[in-house]
This record gives sequence, structure tokens and C-alpha cells, in this order.
Amino acid sequence: MYHELNNIRKSIGNYDFEYEGNRFRITLTMGVSFYGEAETLEDWIESADKKLYSGKLSGKNKLVS
Repeated sequence: MYHELNNIRKSIGNYDFEYEGNRFRITLTMGVSFYGEAETLEDWIESADKKLYSGKLSGKNKLVS
């Protein structure tokens, strides 16, 4: 799954979007956490959220798992 998500991130980053005559690119930072049976839903979301912000603070445009 990591490779598929990273390929999506790269594809989005390399795509030239256009809106009202303006061209631009978008970067994407993702935090990915895998659910374990011993975790609560809240713990799982918190883990992914921490990874997301870790990626944003360390340079953006990345996948952190």
C-alpha cells in the first residue's frame, strides 16, 4: 500500500492543474498508520495525524508511515 500511495502523491505533484487560466501544482503530505487490533479507533487516527504533522514539519510533500 505504501508504494501505491506514494505513486499517487508523486502523480499529483507532477500534474499541472489549471483554474481560470492559472496553472499550478499541488503537493501532498500524508500520514499513514496501520490499524492494530489492540488499538482504539482514536489511537489509530492520532497515530496517522502525528505522522502527517511530522511530514509537514520536516519539509512537506511526503508520505510518512
